Amino acid sequence: MDYMLEIISWIATCFIIVSFLIDDIIWLRAVSMLGAMLWFIYAAFTYQPSLLFLNGVLIVIQIWKILGLMKNKKK
Repeated sequence: MDYMLEIISWIATCFIIVSFLIDDIIWLRAVSMLGAMLWFIYAAFTYQPSLLFLNGVLIVIQIWKILGLMKNKKK
């Protein structure tokens, strides 16, 4: 299980790094959100409340922002 958690943490880190390279704001937020989701999973399995809270908040913010961007894009 530790090996799998280590893989999840590295994939999450890669998603966050890649998100800084994306120009399209919706894709940037989506990739960043995927990274936050993976970090959330990692935090849940390793009992790290601060990481759990941070990434939970980031996921909610990213969803809110993506929905707002998509709504504005339709106008």
